[in-house]
Amino acid sequence: MSDTTLTTLQSLESIRQRLLDLSKRNQLLSYKEKVRTVHIVDTPLDKVFNQLVRAGKSMTFAPLPIDMPIDMPKELTMTHVNPEVLSPPLSIPSKSKQENLLHTAHQDEVLERRCKKLAREARTAIEETGSNLLYLAVGFLEWFSDKQTTEPIKAPLILIPVKLERVRFSTVYQYVLSCWDENIETNISLAEKLANDFNLVLPVFSENSEPGQYLAQVAEMAKEIPRWQVVPDIRLDFFSFTKLLMYKDLNSLADNAKLADNANLKQIIGENPPFE
Repeated sequence: MSDTTLTTLQSLESIRQRLLDLSKRNQLLSYKEKVRTVHIVDTPLDKVFNQLVRAGKSMTFAPLPIDMPIDMPKELTMTHVNPEVLSPPLSIPSKSKQENLLHTAHQDEVLERRCKKLAREARTAIEETGSNLLYLAVGFLEWFSDKQTTEPIKAPLILIPVKLERVRFSTVYQYVLSCWDENIETNISLAEKLANDFNLVLPVFSENSEPGQYLAQVAEMAKEIPRWQVVPDIRLDFFSFTKLLMYKDLNSLADNAKLADNANLKQIIGENPPFE
């Protein structure tokens, strides 16, 4: 390998690393709910995955019953994952137990407003960029950046690409969630952060696995650091993977070596003058 090829290869690696934002600005590392977020409760992770992904079926949303408090305390919205046994989700009373229902933490008007906003902005993103940004985040790692930090940071673990549509059923309209025909993503940003800063290997999620099994694997990894834990929460929200896909495309060193020999690429990066 020539010196210029090696230098170009090093430049490519530098570019590749810049595609990853490993700061707390990246919501794949430090997730915060928005006014658009739909919080799913009382719906087993594996059931959601099997319905949307394996069976290819759509699911509709059930609002929080009127007699339930809108601002539920933390212990009513999540439970922690034991690395040996995945705890069952907390049961919140509901009249309907239909297989295609996603129970939410929002009453009717709030749920309608959030679904409307997500559907509209997801459609706009596809029209303007050609990319789907709407994902169902299944399971979160609660981690701390250092020993002094008291507030946990939440990072999504499994990201299922979905589409949200407003569909008429008889005399009423409902928002319907279905799986988008794209790959289910493991959180690459989180994997790099854990490897670089904590010397931990984030397990890779396989579509042959059950979400519950995967979260238990991550919980086993999280035991290495005090206070870290996994929670089986589910959120419907926007996540951007455009730069991460570019990162993955540049991930193969062998392919990079071939690219590094390309005269046009060397010229763009600046290793060669425009003319010789």
